[in-house]
Amino acid sequence: MLSPALIEVVDDDADIRRMLQLVLEARGFKVRTHDGAHAYLSAAPVTERRVMLLDVRMPQMTGIELQARMIKTGDHTPVIFMSGESLPQDTVAAHQSIVRSADPLIFWALRSAGLGPRVHRVP
Repeated sequence: MLSPALIEVVDDDADIRRMLQLVLEARGFKVRTHDGAHAYLSAAPVTERRVMLLDVRMPQMTGIELQARMIKTGDHTPVIFMSGESLPQDTVAAHQSIVRSADPLIFWALRSAGLGPRVHRVP
């Protein structure tokens, strides 16, 4: 059986990052948090299997912009877009990114219940 993937949490909201870290670590996942897109891009690279929980709306660089940049640079980490308060155009942009991408992507309206099954389904 494979060990759980590393979960990369990218969100500008410290409370959301901490909540996700607590919930995921309690379920046995290894978690690495980043306070925005630039923090993720400047973090030390990892080689282990991973998945990303990525906030759609962040200042400076949105989650959608980060995901596009990741693909351009060869980072094909599976992404779960999450949104707690996105505007309709953010949701549409996330869905368009999912449709355009060859990488596995999921859009998740942020609620703590139901996270585990989505994370476990990522290859």
